[in-house]
Amino acid sequence: MRQPFMRMVAVALLALTVAIGALAIGPREKASATEILDFHTVLHDSSHQDLSSPIAANISVHDYAFIQVSGAPPLAPSTVTFKRYKSSDCSGYPASVEEVPLTLEGPGSAHAESSSFVTSGGDFSYLATFNGDGAYPSMTAACESFKGTNDGKTNTCNWGWDWSWSRSGSWSWWH
Repeated sequence: MRQPFMRMVAVALLALTVAIGALAIGPREKASATEILDFHTVLHDSSHQDLSSPIAANISVHDYAFIQVSGAPPLAPSTVTFKRYKSSDCSGYPASVEEVPLTLEGPGSAHAESSSFVTSGGDFSYLATFNGDGAYPSMTAACESFKGTNDGKTNTCNWGWDWSWSRSGSWSWWH
């Protein structure tokens, strides 16, 4: 008589454990459909045409970033940070850094564009980062490198000014 009673207690405890587990876990929900489907950059000229390396000197270029998401919620207003480097691999100190607001194209896509600069001979690269919003995480695109060429027919001198205080107590400049 003791064994049937013990079996009933064991079965009851097992049923109770399963019921408590089901309550704790709750109903199964679908995985969130919220994800970034695409985030990439393309180099553009001043007419917004795609460019590929090498690029002739004295051409005005800028970086164009595009993001596409899937699911709900739609993209909220956010920004993209563009870093331009004077290297082929996005290394070193950036020559320029700017944060640009996204232009929403629809509920699931947006783009942003960096400021333009004029190429000279040498290596350059862009690194673009989508700064995220309440629903989508921050994401950095692949380093986009390109080479500026000097074909010998164009002047690629970049003039700049640097004022410095000398040891003799006077200001000097170079260009």
